[in-house]
Amino acid sequence: ENNYADAAIELDRLSAENKRLIQLAEERAKELAILNSVGEAMAKTLNVKTVTRIVGDQVREIFGADITEILLHDEASDLITVPYSFYREYQDVAPFTLGAGLTSKVILSGKPLVLGTSEQSIEFGAIFLSEAERSESYIGVPIIAGGRTLGVVSVQSYEKNAFGEDHLRLLQGLSSSMGVAIANARLFDETQRLLKVSEDRAKELAILNSVGEAMAKTLNVKTVTRIVGDKVREIFGTDVTEILLRDEESDLITVPYAFYKGYQDPEPFAMGEGLTSKVILSGKPLVLGTTEQHVAPGALIPTEEDRTESYLGVPIIAGDRTLGVVSVQSYEKNVFNEDHVRLLQGLSSSMGVAISNAHLFDETQRLLKMMEARNAELAFVNGVQEVLVSNLEMQEIYDQIGDQIHEIFDAQVVDIGLFDPDDNLLHFPYTIERNVRFPDLPMPLIGFRKHVMDTGQPLLLNDAVTASEKYGNPVLQGEAAKSGLFVPLIIGGQAKGVISLQNLDHEHAFNESDVNLLTTIGNATSIAVEKARLFTETRRLLKVTEDRAAELAILNSVGEAMTQSLDLDTVIRLVGDKVREAFGTEVSEILLHDSESGLIHVPYAYFRQYRVIDPFPFGVGVASKIIDTGRPLVFKTLEGGKELGAFFPDEKDRTASYIGVPIKSGERTLGVISVQSYRENAFDENHVRLLQTVASNMVVAIANARLFNETQRLLRVTEARAAELGAISMVSQALIAESELESTIQLIGNQMQEIFDADIVYVALLHPETKLIHFPYQFGEAFTTLTLGEGLTSKIIQTGEPLLINQDVAKRGAQIGATPVGKNALSYLGVPIKTAQGTLGVISVQSTTREGIFTDDSLRLLSTIAANAGSALHNAQLFTELKQLSLALQQAKEGPRRQMRRRVRFWRR
Repeated sequence: ENNYADAAIELDRLSAENKRLIQLAEERAKELAILNSVGEAMAKTLNVKTVTRIVGDQVREIFGADITEILLHDEASDLITVPYSFYREYQDVAPFTLGAGLTSKVILSGKPLVLGTSEQSIEFGAIFLSEAERSESYIGVPIIAGGRTLGVVSVQSYEKNAFGEDHLRLLQGLSSSMGVAIANARLFDETQRLLKVSEDRAKELAILNSVGEAMAKTLNVKTVTRIVGDKVREIFGTDVTEILLRDEESDLITVPYAFYKGYQDPEPFAMGEGLTSKVILSGKPLVLGTTEQHVAPGALIPTEEDRTESYLGVPIIAGDRTLGVVSVQSYEKNVFNEDHVRLLQGLSSSMGVAISNAHLFDETQRLLKMMEARNAELAFVNGVQEVLVSNLEMQEIYDQIGDQIHEIFDAQVVDIGLFDPDDNLLHFPYTIERNVRFPDLPMPLIGFRKHVMDTGQPLLLNDAVTASEKYGNPVLQGEAAKSGLFVPLIIGGQAKGVISLQNLDHEHAFNESDVNLLTTIGNATSIAVEKARLFTETRRLLKVTEDRAAELAILNSVGEAMTQSLDLDTVIRLVGDKVREAFGTEVSEILLHDSESGLIHVPYAYFRQYRVIDPFPFGVGVASKIIDTGRPLVFKTLEGGKELGAFFPDEKDRTASYIGVPIKSGERTLGVISVQSYRENAFDENHVRLLQTVASNMVVAIANARLFNETQRLLRVTEARAAELGAISMVSQALIAESELESTIQLIGNQMQEIFDADIVYVALLHPETKLIHFPYQFGEAFTTLTLGEGLTSKIIQTGEPLLINQDVAKRGAQIGATPVGKNALSYLGVPIKTAQGTLGVISVQSTTREGIFTDDSLRLLSTIAANAGSALHNAQLFTELKQLSLALQQAKEGPRRQMRRRVRFWRR
């Protein structure tokens, strides 16, 4: 019986176990069916939103949950998005950051989380938005694919302990399938995105190629900008499209292409604070989505009607220069994205090359036209010069010049007017109108010609009829001109006449090239009149230049002979190189202030290589500030330098860091020594202190060099004066010891020959009654008696002024009207012998072998000797006259005595 009872119990247990297993199998089958149905549904789509909607709805239906959510983690942004959320109805939940909360815990752990009460949820860090929405039960399982946790699928219930192992197992199965589906969907999306990018790139490339081909067919900037502007407007479909170019010389921004509500023609405007200027200065694209964003970068907001919301501007770059900006604008907000930026950058890059080529072509054409114009000008001027140098009457010169002008220019009227101050009228030696010559009809100085004469500047009239009222210019003869060009004839710095061209048929007949050519012709005509004076002035300036060059050569040779410590240039070069080497800088300068001339000199300048910089006025730049204050000056950025007044003659020499310290001697600032760098913040206080020490030591070297130079100069002056004084003293003593006129003259001549080592020496005396010039002393040449007016000697006697000629003696003599006499000398010096009664004669010394032998010192010495000789000769003349008078008186007394003796003898006979 017991066995039967045990068997029955075992049979019941087995039956119950079979039922449990059958039920478990059925539940597994149901779960599998669910998984299969969900899997089939997910397999039909590759869209993440659709996948999450399918799974979310299925989970909500199976679990009968109050809340169902699917949450995905974006690793790039570390945000959790909620593509599926249902509690009471579908919800739209904003993304939130990975961190606190149950979802973050599941994602970070990669493990399921099952909670039966709200208290447990709070312990695990649950976040409830409100008390009414607090759930009791929670299951969250990670969505895993390829070892990565993509997100979480969770179900929640307002009942406690609502979920068990079966729910967990089913939810894990669903999340596993969904992980694969989401991974596949994301892969598909990425593939589609890359395909779209490739297609977009292909379209962009096609656009760029088509625009590039169109631009390659032209070298005109206006055409290039029109092609690109229309293409950009077509592609972007924008409300406003502009292409703006910067002119670096004028610092103006021109707008060759502007389209909003039709093509526009805006005026150029200055670089400033607007969006275009910002893009040009930064060289980077600028994207703005709203009007409010425009204000911050400094946009110039137009009227309310023209105010756009979205803005995209990209620089047009060629090489390292920003040529301008291409911009698109829209009245809608946030229209432009990175794709638009990239495409517009590609177009602007191609346009930069095209514009650069067009600029180069235009510049080449401009230079070619300029060269052709210069060749034409040169040919014409050469022709005019040939006319001017020929031995023609002035009227013939005017006729030939006028005919050539009439032949070259598009003018029916050509005239040449000369102002005569005696009658205050303009005379016209040449006038032609429609191939008919007009006689000279003088007219008052009025209208156009008066303006040109008063200003000394050309006057170009594109509408002569309108301008006639402005300048008060009547038509005195012939037809009224429609275009005119008037240029002055400048002689001796003053306007003496006017050349005019007039077109009787149309306005705007003349341009700047015509102005330049006619001005050149006017100058050539003026030069002919002043040819002799300008030739003499040119020779004088050439002589001055040669003298300065000789002085410089002497100074250089003396400087080379000096030791290093006593040569200022050598000291400066050594110090400059040493400072540059010590500081390791790209730029170093030493500047010295000349307080007399008000100039700052730059004896040492190194900008990556040695430079020669012209002196500039005190008051300009930071060096002047240092000299004025006597204190060091430092700036560490380019902007800081500009604020302090730094200026850079060349843009490529703009340095960002600077130290300048004064070179001081007592209270005086002699100059500045500076080091500079193209890097910002390159120097510190240690550099300043070191440079101050160098400057302090340099003062002594400069002072020694200057003192040595001044000592040498004074020594030379003293020696020269001593030599002159010795010569004068020797001659004076000899003259005092001699009273006979003939002996005095011989003594003077011999002394001059010895002192000046001359090849020719003469003393000439004028007989005031006969006007004859005698040569009582001659050396090196035999002189015959001259009549006053002949030779250089006569010129000196007539003017009472000395004459020094160091070259071209014969030519110079001819220029001053002296007839040639005697041998040709290469150097000539003659001074008058003067007394209180007037000029007695001339002492002259000459060289027949060398030019330039006599100097201002020679002139001064001979003048002093001549002054002493004048007194001696006057005294000798008086002595001779006295002897002659005494002899005459003696003879007068002897005459009656002899007659008396003859009478006595007669009477005795």
